[in-house]
Amino acid sequence: MNLVKSKEKTNTSLEEREHILYTFMIITNLFIIIVNYIFYYYFKLPNTNLYILSVLFTLVFPFLLNIYSIFWHINYQEEVSQEEAIKELEMEIENEGKSQIPIMLFGLGIFISKLDNNIIKQVFPYLMFALIFGTVLPEFTKFLIFDHNNIKRLTIAGEVDFSFMVMAYGFLITCIILSIIFIVKK
Repeated sequence: MNLVKSKEKTNTSLEEREHILYTFMIITNLFIIIVNYIFYYYFKLPNTNLYILSVLFTLVFPFLLNIYSIFWHINYQEEVSQEEAIKELEMEIENEGKSQIPIMLFGLGIFISKLDNNIIKQVFPYLMFALIFGTVLPEFTKFLIFDHNNIKRLTIAGEVDFSFMVMAYGFLITCIILSIIFIVKK
């Protein structure tokens, strides 16, 4: 009898987690679109090809990786218990905290500081957005986890953290590519 209740409880919590993931897929993808809209509203690139390349890495790349991540979690989590899911989520959050984004941003910042002032003005917004989404906001989401035994809270924190990191990588990759293109054109 207890085994049946335990299995039903696990299935219910996994169904709730799946619902949370689908909801967060919609919310985080809308957030990615809004951030990109605001970013490109204020920061313009001189060339249409560079604009398309930039949008590809700052909008499409995070959007697709976010969808992939959520579908992977939904399919993977169907096979594990709630306790295993909690352990896995805590490990993912901890591993995402060991990101190399701050190191890459530091190196790229030093590299960019040696460039022409016009290039710095065009690349700097990408660098700052990568900094905000790669270091500041993920630290803030980790700070908001109060209950490490609540699968809903860990799921939400993990997906928000992953979305921020993917957006940071999109802005970082764009920053690197634009820096290389501007240097080669020079």
